[in-house]
Amino acid sequence: ERINYNTAEKLEIAEKSVALIEPNSCMFIDGGSTTTYFARALPDENFYIITNAIVIAETILRKEKPTVALLGGDLRKNNFITVGKSCIDFASQINIQIAVMTATGFIKDSGAFTCGSQAEAEVKRAVMKRADKVIMLLDSSKVNKKTPYTFASLNDVNCMVVDKNFPKELKNTISEIGVKVI
Repeated sequence: ERINYNTAEKLEIAEKSVALIEPNSCMFIDGGSTTTYFARALPDENFYIITNAIVIAETILRKEKPTVALLGGDLRKNNFITVGKSCIDFASQINIQIAVMTATGFIKDSGAFTCGSQAEAEVKRAVMKRADKVIMLLDSSKVNKKTPYTFASLNDVNCMVVDKNFPKELKNTISEIGVKVI
């Protein structure tokens, strides 16, 4: 269902974020509808893709050149991502140039990125620790949407890619603290 919500915004974010990725990059692509649009838009180049999302892995495998590694673990039925200790253990052993992440919610007063599952939050944290650069894809519908588990703050992110409906004042505030907003 989420894949068909805010479609124009997610397509806009995907197009802008793909322009930030260089061929031959080793990247983690987080599970989510916005990152699915990103994976679809990614050119057929030599990338090494790591993901814990079956939909992302399947999307990338439809291309010829990229290589895909799927983090193992317990498979969640609601969003087809892997979580758990084995997933975190795998993530702690890999080197990631770019982590392309997404959140279920963003609390603007605290700058917290949130999701609805503790297990998912733990995997996101583990991946972000291993990444040289973190790009957060966030459509405007996520602003001030509160979900239970915080997995990151603005200090953990290098760049945010947002849509044209993202509040301009908030973009300016985020930019002022040193996070690039595209």
